[in-house]
Amino acid sequence: MRYVIVDTSSIVFGFSFKKDVFAIARESFPGSSTLISAGVIRELRRLSKNIGKKGACAKIGLLSAGSKNVKVDNANGSVDAWICKAAARYNNAVVITNDTELHRKLRLSGASVYKLSRSGILKK
Repeated sequence: MRYVIVDTSSIVFGFSFKKDVFAIARESFPGSSTLISAGVIRELRRLSKNIGKKGACAKIGLLSAGSKNVKVDNANGSVDAWICKAAARYNNAVVITNDTELHRKLRLSGASVYKLSRSGILKK
């Protein structure tokens, strides 16, 4: 099974441009399973309390994750550390993040990592 690991940054960024990163992941990597951590859910809940666009995008992200059969790993702790470990654990995993530092770190480790563009295209 191939996993597509999604970071909070891509979820919020995508919905700020009316792009559903979960749907894009399914279309871009057919037959894969989308995976997030409990830490991502925690971050989205915290962000959803904000008033404004970022809070609204986080709320939509929570609803979308719940309705799109996104698997949630119960790991607690740092989301970035979990993503790095999960990318290494699942051999052919793909990571989608718009966090520049995390993207750089994952690329240096040899992981397959993408950023979501404003138009909804995944770019290496």
